[in-house]
Amino acid sequence: GALAAALILQASVARVASAIPAISADPFSLGWAETSRFFDASLYFSTQLYGAKAPGAVLHPLLHLLLAIPFLIPGSPLWLHRAWQVFLRLGLTFVTGIALSRWLKIEDKLLRLFFILWVFIYLLQGPIYLHLLLPVIIILFGYSESNSRGTFGVVIVASLLAGLSRINWFPVPAMLAAALYFLTRPVHGQRLIRYLSLPVIWFLAGTISALIGQWAYI
Repeated sequence: GALAAALILQASVARVASAIPAISADPFSLGWAETSRFFDASLYFSTQLYGAKAPGAVLHPLLHLLLAIPFLIPGSPLWLHRAWQVFLRLGLTFVTGIALSRWLKIEDKLLRLFFILWVFIYLLQGPIYLHLLLPVIIILFGYSESNSRGTFGVVIVASLLAGLSRINWFPVPAMLAAALYFLTRPVHGQRLIRYLSLPVIWFLAGTISALIGQWAYI
């Protein structure tokens, strides 16, 4: 246990430290598609920045809406935009760990902390788009085993955000809610149609909500 704790702590510190060099004023791109991401984010402030009205980003609007926040500060420097992106990536990943530990009802504070850090370093291994963690966080925090109506509302909200992403993410919030449902609610002799009714309703409502979210953005 002590060895595992030491490894998790060191890996977490190393992961954060490795992200710090990305906070830079270097005028050249630091990674794949960095310049296009900042440019697409700037389109929401095109009138102030370029003196002409331009349409918003087409690909990943939710990502670019999040990255556009520093443009609220007039003359915001390049390093601030990069710092904001690092903060979002690390922060949303850490909050995802908090949300998952809360759903798992981990009571021991120390164990919960190390579990959160484990989720943090685990998720940061993969090329996860930071904006896609928002629907995940909403579902994990908002899902309720005893309040199906509340869960329905949470699925709608998360799906509206998923609608501002790629089409393959439209049904994901409802699928996540369905996964939690299957993990926590036994059949207990219910008819299969009745047991599956809630996940099916969530799936249909969530996908339609995502389409509505995309349509409203367009």
